[in-house]
Amino acid sequence: MTIDSSERRLNAIVNNSTMAIFLMDERQHCVFMNQAAEALTGYRLEEAVDRPLHDLVHHQRPDGTPYPLAECPIDRAFPDFEQMHGEEVFVHKDGYFYPVAFTASPITGDDGQPVGTIIELRDLSAEKAKEAALRESESRFRNMADRAPVMMWVTDATGFCTYLNRQWYEFTGQTIAEAHGYGWLEATHPGDRQRTEAAFFAAIAKHEPFRFEYRLKHASGTYRWAIDAASPRFGDDGEFLGYAGSVIDIDERREAEERLAVSEEQLRLALEVAEIGQWDVDQATGNMFWPPRVKAMFGISPGVPVTLDDFHNGVHPKDREKTRRAYESASDPDRRALYDVEYRTIGKEDGITRWVAAKGRGLFDAQGNCLRVIGTAIDVTARKAGEIHLHQLNERLEHEVTTRTAERNRVWEMSRDLLAIMGFDGSRKAINPAWEATLGRDAATLLSLSFREQVHPDDHDAVQSVMEWLLRGETVERFEDRIAHADGSWRWISWTLVPEGDVFYAVGRDVTSEKAAAQELEYAQEALRQSQKMEAMGQLTGGVAHDFNNLLTPILAALDMLQRRGVGGDREQRLIEGAIQSVDRAATLVQRLLAFARRQPLQSSAVDIGKLVAGMADLLISTTGPQVRVVVDLADDLPPRQSRSKPAGDGAAEPRRECARRYAPGRHAPDNRKSR
Repeated sequence: MTIDSSERRLNAIVNNSTMAIFLMDERQHCVFMNQAAEALTGYRLEEAVDRPLHDLVHHQRPDGTPYPLAECPIDRAFPDFEQMHGEEVFVHKDGYFYPVAFTASPITGDDGQPVGTIIELRDLSAEKAKEAALRESESRFRNMADRAPVMMWVTDATGFCTYLNRQWYEFTGQTIAEAHGYGWLEATHPGDRQRTEAAFFAAIAKHEPFRFEYRLKHASGTYRWAIDAASPRFGDDGEFLGYAGSVIDIDERREAEERLAVSEEQLRLALEVAEIGQWDVDQATGNMFWPPRVKAMFGISPGVPVTLDDFHNGVHPKDREKTRRAYESASDPDRRALYDVEYRTIGKEDGITRWVAAKGRGLFDAQGNCLRVIGTAIDVTARKAGEIHLHQLNERLEHEVTTRTAERNRVWEMSRDLLAIMGFDGSRKAINPAWEATLGRDAATLLSLSFREQVHPDDHDAVQSVMEWLLRGETVERFEDRIAHADGSWRWISWTLVPEGDVFYAVGRDVTSEKAAAQELEYAQEALRQSQKMEAMGQLTGGVAHDFNNLLTPILAALDMLQRRGVGGDREQRLIEGAIQSVDRAATLVQRLLAFARRQPLQSSAVDIGKLVAGMADLLISTTGPQVRVVVDLADDLPPRQSRSKPAGDGAAEPRRECARRYAPGRHAPDNRKSR
């Protein structure tokens, strides 16, 4: 074999290799690059020859910073005389970066010293993209699995658990170290572990899906029922890779199933106790299921077979049409109405009429065909009789309510008291007509005004206190305040207030006239008390005046006698005259006192002396006795006599003065014999 042929074969091998090959001299300048290298770097051999490879494709990092030659591991192969390999990022001629796997091997000469470097590069772009895609896929899977509402897991072909999602750890409280591998079995209930483990490894041996239920330990320490279901994983070449499965907490479902079983039993017992019958009609065949209780509603014995005709014929003729329409609506796929109807039946065997209340629904397939109609029936004959009686009672009660309501409305309309329903904010909800008559305003105006707006300002505090009592639920009686009338006056109203819920009921009576009458009575009583005081004082004054007058009479008589007899000289007569004048003034005072005592002034009037003296005769006769004969001698033409001076009290002063003049010294006394 010649050297040329060897070089051609070598060139053919090198240029057909998918690896990029570079040959560097002792200066680390490029002296050769194959076609794969040209395609990888974007440079032709002519462009790279006699240039450092580092300066062409490895001079810059992806972040834009320079990549010093001293830090380049590829360049270290020559000086260190050691093969270097690893991964780096190169810069393409077009400026983009791409990852490569490199192997840099020193070339030795005949003397064993390095004379150059051969560099092999493999483009990792596709592999890195696949790895990134795989990481992204795994990240998406883990993200999805961690957010799934169920526990998820993955195993290898031996059943070794390689992944459990976040829900598993949160549910069981296990750590990653505790759960990985076969540690998940530690979370199963001791009573279920052997069965669960055997079923798991049996499925692995057959490479088939499995599903079983077992109790799983919760982080709280309790055990909850769970379903574990999984499917085998196979590679593209059909190789069994393991399982991917999920675990669902069904503890509540198991409890619900148990409750459902209990509920079904309770329902069965309830149907028995309530005497409710079930029925079922097969739409395709017309066959019916009627228990003995339903048969009894149609007057049919328990052991007698029944058909749909027994139902139609057993319904009362007047109820057949509505019953038929209700059944057709329930079995119609478009309407699917609730079968709810009451009808009468006529007993097939006993002829008795009964009332039946039936309810049911149609059951439909995916195409909308009615397969069956099922429901319940109950004998309501006794209830119907009660309803009739109740209807009669309701009619009677309605009549009574109407009558009572009318009576109350009449009381409301005709009452002269103020009736109202009020809110605690002072607003009126309703008022009777008495408000308009009492306050002189129409109902609309009264309802538009708050109660506080119409109350006298001096009564606001009292009204507020009453509101607080009402809010505490206390009844208020005989509360009085003043309400404004349309004419500007105030009306006294006496209230009775009863709270109930968010309102209170008010009954008010106008006591304005009563208040006025009471005030007038108080004034009259005060006047009476003053009158009584004045009467007592008058009596006292009258007594004093009479006593004083009795004292004045002899004094006046004596003074008058002294004056008439001319006793003493002029000086003495002046003193006597002065004394008489003082006595006259005293007599005037007595007259005024007597007038005050009588509450009227004394008026002088003419006195019939003859009649007065004759009237005294009988008194004198009875006083003197039979030993003295009393003779009254009066002139027939004696005229009435009126006092010329003001009387001093009872009019006795003037006669006494006349008497004093008649019996003054020098005058003769009359003959008393005629008067004895």
